[in-house]
Amino acid sequence: AARREAVTFLWAPPAACVTSTDSFVLSREERTERLAIGHQIVAGTYVSSYASLPSSGRSSTETLAPTPLKIDSPTAALTLEIISSSAPQLVGGIKTHKWTSTQVLVVYIKRSLAVNEQTNAITEVVYAEALERARSLDEEFERTGKLVGPLHGVPCSFKDQFDIAGVDTTIGFTQRVGFPAKEDSFIVRAIKEAGGVPFVKSNVPQTMLSFECGNPLGTTSNPYDRSRVPGGSSGGEAALLAADGSPLGFGSDTTLGPMGRSVEDLELSSRLLFNASAKFSRTLDLLPLPFREIELPKKLKVGYYLSATEALEIFVGLSSAGGFQTLLSGLKGDPQEPALWLATLGPKLPWLVRVFASFVLHSIVGDHQMGKLVDASRYKTVTDMQTWQQRKQNYVKKFRQEVWGEMNLDMILCATQATPALKIGQTKDLSPLALGTILYNVVDCSAGVVPVTFVDPAKDKVPDDYWETGPGGSKLVEGLVYGGRKRKGVYDPEEMAGLPVGVQIVGGEIHIFWDSAVSSLRVIFAAQWEEEKVLKMMKEVDDALGPRGFGPGEYFKRTQYTNDCGTKDSASSKCQTLIVNNAEDFCLWAPPSKGTVGDNEGVVVSWCTATGHGSRLMPKARDSVSPKAQQRAHMLFLLEQGALTGVHFVQTPHYLQITGTGDFTKMDISKGDEGGELDPHGADGKGNPVGGTVIAKINGKATTITEWTEFISGNLPGNYQKGKYSNCKGADVAMPNKLKNGGTSTFHQGQKVTPAGQPAPSSSKCTAISSPGGKALRVSALSGSIRMGERRKHGSVQAKSSEATPKSSRIISSDLSGKTLHQAFILLSKVYAIE
Repeated sequence: AARREAVTFLWAPPAACVTSTDSFVLSREERTERLAIGHQIVAGTYVSSYASLPSSGRSSTETLAPTPLKIDSPTAALTLEIISSSAPQLVGGIKTHKWTSTQVLVVYIKRSLAVNEQTNAITEVVYAEALERARSLDEEFERTGKLVGPLHGVPCSFKDQFDIAGVDTTIGFTQRVGFPAKEDSFIVRAIKEAGGVPFVKSNVPQTMLSFECGNPLGTTSNPYDRSRVPGGSSGGEAALLAADGSPLGFGSDTTLGPMGRSVEDLELSSRLLFNASAKFSRTLDLLPLPFREIELPKKLKVGYYLSATEALEIFVGLSSAGGFQTLLSGLKGDPQEPALWLATLGPKLPWLVRVFASFVLHSIVGDHQMGKLVDASRYKTVTDMQTWQQRKQNYVKKFRQEVWGEMNLDMILCATQATPALKIGQTKDLSPLALGTILYNVVDCSAGVVPVTFVDPAKDKVPDDYWETGPGGSKLVEGLVYGGRKRKGVYDPEEMAGLPVGVQIVGGEIHIFWDSAVSSLRVIFAAQWEEEKVLKMMKEVDDALGPRGFGPGEYFKRTQYTNDCGTKDSASSKCQTLIVNNAEDFCLWAPPSKGTVGDNEGVVVSWCTATGHGSRLMPKARDSVSPKAQQRAHMLFLLEQGALTGVHFVQTPHYLQITGTGDFTKMDISKGDEGGELDPHGADGKGNPVGGTVIAKINGKATTITEWTEFISGNLPGNYQKGKYSNCKGADVAMPNKLKNGGTSTFHQGQKVTPAGQPAPSSSKCTAISSPGGKALRVSALSGSIRMGERRKHGSVQAKSSEATPKSSRIISSDLSGKTLHQAFILLSKVYAIE
């Protein structure tokens, strides 16, 4: 938390303002256009008015053809170095001419676009304005040799609540769409004066009172697991920074504060903000207290606690006094997000219902903690409010005296949240889990967060004797979180494996003043305005933990696979080579962790039917597989388990094709995914996946394929017969998807009319594959399709399914909403050898 500005959580729009559907749509279209500018900048096709101005000596009335800006795009190696640099290191690189402000911005525009596609973290973009600012900073530095300030050239992201002139500040309310801010907020002005480059704004939960991050304008997900929440209320900012989508951000809790990928980022930004507060304090409600240099004691005294539920009771009592009417007034017809259900329920309950609920909780369930929250969450009179306020003051005084006075602690080390990231929608009944941050808002302490480790199922399972010893908190909440002997809770270390786990570091110290009025010493136990000390202690903890997979560029490096197949099959293999030999020995590309194909196009990995390729297996074979028949037995295992429910391999003189069906949720493809198309080109020319290779055995010789296409969720005509699999020779026919006149067709998802394609290749000399005992396999599950093929211009299409081998251009469809995943897979490889 940072001192210096009281943050207003809710803005009341002018009474005369009514946002129509038309203005909402236009504003969203404008946002789409702004995102498109980012893609143009990255691709080097962006044209600005700056670049089209007449040159000297040319008539101002002479028409000039728009010329794309010349941007020296960073190489892959330089991109990695930029993303792996902290904010101070970025400034240092600009100062030593290692890179320019423009290059740094282009890297983060590209990265923020990628992260946004995965997490929906961005609400507003100012890419064009940021580019002009970065180029201006480069020109200034080239001319003077001096940096503008301590953030010279650093792209900065901001939580949506902070105004940036020219774009909306919706804070999740649709009625605020279409009313762009007229001027920058204090923090944006301060960052610009220091040389920072604002380039995006990030999403927030509706009303900013939730640790989910959803509103009617969109929901943000966690980059480590897109089915989970990123936190809140600065959830969009957290997702963007965690996935290296921004080098430095700014969010808030009850006060504003910097968010970064290293302690160095936070110290740099805190230093400039605190120093700026002195300048702006004359016109804003800021404390004119510049950044102070401090020294920590040689030995720190650290405290921890097990429970602090009284603070939550006080918070509920005060925040519910007005029935949350002010908090919810901004909805103006928007549907209330489910995450706010429990938090705002109390005042809505009739008096008799509340009394009965309180009686049940206290007397029957024995959950006094939840019972007290029900008692506290109600409308209050002025007298009631004064009583609760006095109770808060007494609690704060007691807390400070005991913690910072009697115990003389330097810091408190505690959990930020009660559990790792929950799934989207699970927080509806679990708003009390935010106690870890609510406490320090109530007692007004400075706090920081440091990532520590990742969930390990072996270490983080619920102890066997947990229910014997008894839960330490609310019985209802503990039951929902950890379940019971016979039921499952939301905390599941197996499903949460790999999620980040962090700690809060809370600081405070004793201030001693001489009070001349009474000629005595006055001791004040204060934890306010101790950010400098907290930053120092965060650095101590961070250094003590050492390298552990967090920091600038760490997430990016984990997701940028470089086709590392290794020598052994592994569930964590980074192999991106596809083997296409026959119906028993082939691979498919699928996400490296649970997700959609579209979100993972550049980093998909190989999942193979046969062992020995150094890839992942789909899925792992049974332990009883005989070594002598390992590949065949593994293939049969896939069919028996429903991972593959039909496979048909065809080799023609011009291409290879594998078509079939399967349940690809067993290859980490999300249920209901619409699939996608992969090829060696991609929008940026680097291919999807980047570094992907296809090898097929042609006439007994391993051959590298130069043109290929893989489709998940079905497309090109072929054999999709379920329950069977075979190897066949195909007729000498043209490639599927080419028109009779030799041209190509263009098709986009959403079009009502599907273009006709070539018939499926007729096949002959088919060899049906049976089980080792000679009996035909019985396969009851169904599913979907893929294909790898020659570069095409039209996208994934859907049509009616057919259980028989297609004789024409009929294409298998995908039932994306049912319990069984129907995703067709087709593999099509044009035979081009690389000499």
